[in-house]
Amino acid sequence: MPVVRHTGRLPASIAEGSGPGDWIAGLALSGDTPRLAFVETAGPMAAFFSAAWDAGTGLVTIRPDARLDFEAFSETGTLPQAEFALRFVFDDGSVQADGPRFGLGVLDRDDTPSETLSFVSGGTVAAGAIGATIGKLSVGDPDSAGPFFFSFAPEDEWRFEVVDGGVLKLRDGISLGWDDLPVRPVLIQVSDGAQSAAFLLDVSVTEPDYGPAAPYAPPVLAGGEAPRAGGFVLAGGGHEGLTTRPAADATAVTPHPGGVHQVLLDTGEAVWTGPAVDRVRFSDGWLDLSADGPAAHAAALHRAILAEDADGADLAPLVASLRAGAGWVEVARTLLASTPSSLAALDDAGFVRALAEAALGGAAPESSTLSLHAERLAAGAASRAQVAVDLALSPEALADLAENAPAGHWVAEPFDAASGQTGRPDFEDAPFAPGIAPPTWAGWFM
Repeated sequence: MPVVRHTGRLPASIAEGSGPGDWIAGLALSGDTPRLAFVETAGPMAAFFSAAWDAGTGLVTIRPDARLDFEAFSETGTLPQAEFALRFVFDDGSVQADGPRFGLGVLDRDDTPSETLSFVSGGTVAAGAIGATIGKLSVGDPDSAGPFFFSFAPEDEWRFEVVDGGVLKLRDGISLGWDDLPVRPVLIQVSDGAQSAAFLLDVSVTEPDYGPAAPYAPPVLAGGEAPRAGGFVLAGGGHEGLTTRPAADATAVTPHPGGVHQVLLDTGEAVWTGPAVDRVRFSDGWLDLSADGPAAHAAALHRAILAEDADGADLAPLVASLRAGAGWVEVARTLLASTPSSLAALDDAGFVRALAEAALGGAAPESSTLSLHAERLAAGAASRAQVAVDLALSPEALADLAENAPAGHWVAEPFDAASGQTGRPDFEDAPFAPGIAPPTWAGWFM
């Protein structure tokens, strides 16, 4: 069988992306070369190289047929090395397969432009923000770690700039407008010094954040000033809003945060009372604004014993009795005497349950509360009037009453007997002042 031998050496490496004119190697052949028909490549990377036999010079020339990619080796987890061999084919069809074998190192070089451009942080700017920082850019480039150079289209190069190695910002004195909401696309050219690529990057544009609005400060009544709308003045050492007009001239009294109350008059005017004012007095009665005032206590006792909410006429004699020196137990005893006989006929446990449920507006009381007061009655440690006071004025009962009567309690108490009205006036819900969120409850409760 014919045999061919070779002399010479190939370069140790080849740069990625090399074409037929970029890299060439030659070997001298000897032996049975007159019978050599052609030389071909073999092995793992045979498709990337070709061999040409010249019988006149006795040389075989090797060139790359396809471009090698350094990054492709990294993706497959293999060493960047191109391995191939030569096979000699003779004129009788025989093949010498044990020809020379070669391993060329594939060199990395910057032959690929950047592939991605994105925000690694930020990416948002408010309309009207002058010279604002937009975000930190991140460039994906398989061949380069930078530095990268950024440029913009002519219509944007006066607006944007990239500073500090990759921070996109508006140029000093420049801002984006409301017409740029919600997204402003920016064309950015990225170069690694050898290759470049253009990317369309979206910048989110938001409405300006002016911070929280200043809280509304209503003009509350102040001492020593001229009467406000409806003749309202501050009286009672600063604890009472006073007018000589009847309650019918007011359409609503509405509580607002901070202990402020708004009194709306039928003329459309409004008067505001500050947190120190605990009642508003009209010519035919007064409104107790305090959740822990005498009217609230009287209303709680009335609700617990009579199982119904008191109106202004109901509260007037109770508050008057207390002012005259009567104690709560005495008032409770009087109310118990006016209740239906069915309540008096109840045993101790039934009596306590009935009053406890009424005091809580129909809610079920805790069993421990029922047991405690029933045992007090059974042992003679407390009278029914005393238990009624304890249940009606308990923190739970007063809290429930305050939740259902946030604007306080009306007491029909005219300045003189000829004033007329002693019943409960009819009020609508109040409107709400600008800047103050409306409450979820009715404006007046009696």
